[in-house]
Amino acid sequence: DQDGSGGVPHYPGACLFNEEIFLNMCYMKCSLLTNGEYPMRSAGNTCCKKEPCWDIFHLRSSGLGCQGYGIGGGDKNSSSCPHPPW
Repeated sequence: DQDGSGGVPHYPGACLFNEEIFLNMCYMKCSLLTNGEYPMRSAGNTCCKKEPCWDIFHLRSSGLGCQGYGIGGGDKNSSSCPHPPW
């Protein structure tokens, strides 16, 4: 806990341990959401299996907005939506 708030420890301005940064927002890691099958994030709700990520056969999408792959990580006190780095 960096700031004494009782939250999950992380460096200020960083995403949590189970998140990745994409377009300056923290999302739950694609590798966790897809059990390692699509480990790279290519859009808010889309994960990529391998380069090039513009190839639709390398992509998997799930949900819209704060659902499916477009969720934040964290603990029980965090939002399910992606968020800016804390």
